[in-house]
Amino acid sequence: MNKKMFIICAVFVLISSCGNFRSSLSDQGGLSGQASSDTIKFSEFTVNIKNKKDNNGDWSNLGTLVIRKEEDGIETGLNVGGHSATFFSLEESEVNNFVKAMTEGGAFKVSLYYGYKNEESVTNGIENKQIITKIETINGSEHITFLGDKTNNGAGYKIAKYAILLEELKKNLK
Repeated sequence: MNKKMFIICAVFVLISSCGNFRSSLSDQGGLSGQASSDTIKFSEFTVNIKNKKDNNGDWSNLGTLVIRKEEDGIETGLNVGGHSATFFSLEESEVNNFVKAMTEGGAFKVSLYYGYKNEESVTNGIENKQIITKIETINGSEHITFLGDKTNNGAGYKIAKYAILLEELKKNLK
């Protein structure tokens, strides 16, 4: 009986130590070369978002963007003038790409993109849209900028463009 108990205990210790080793690697970003999405620490935060109203380069404050970590990915909600709507959502597999793109520049794929107001996607959304971000200086501060969908406000088509203060994203996306 003692021999069986010893073997059971040894197997249990071995399994436990493997789990701890994997968890330790995950915490250090040692699995697949990047931080595991289970180490993402934020749950929900709000940032101010700007948009480019016209093609002459003027940026204006649009409202706030709520970014919420869900069990199966990330959901964002846009709050403008007392109205709220889903802006975009992405699946769990894109969380690490999202964090990197929103803090360093890069790309991530959203599972569903709605955008704002006059964008063509606002009613039905766009599935699997790739969003490319880059760091730009706006009014002396670094922002992450990205393009939305085509808009038509009666004066012809243009592409919606958005900006979020880089410092706010770096502070919250941990």
